[in-house]
Amino acid sequence: MGSFVNDKANGAGGILVWADGKTFKGSFKDNIREGFGKLKWKDGTILSAYYKNDKVIGNVMKTFTDGRKTYLGQVQEHEAFGKGVTVSK
Repeated sequence: MGSFVNDKANGAGGILVWADGKTFKGSFKDNIREGFGKLKWKDGTILSAYYKNDKVIGNVMKTFTDGRKTYLGQVQEHEAFGKGVTVSK
């Protein structure tokens, strides 16, 4: 489970839940996403990525609801953008 330092989420294992059902499980630094984490939408889509200053950095893996399609590559605002490939099972 994540921990708090000076009343701010810090470390791995933290969970953030939005009112719309979206969740983030991963690392935080001073209340912002920092390091590896998984963002899960209410429909079951999962984005596995590294975060810096609350923004996705580098390449990601986005697994869609049905589990039969996965996107590997770059994103902008959590959507495919730039170089990437979609793999179907």
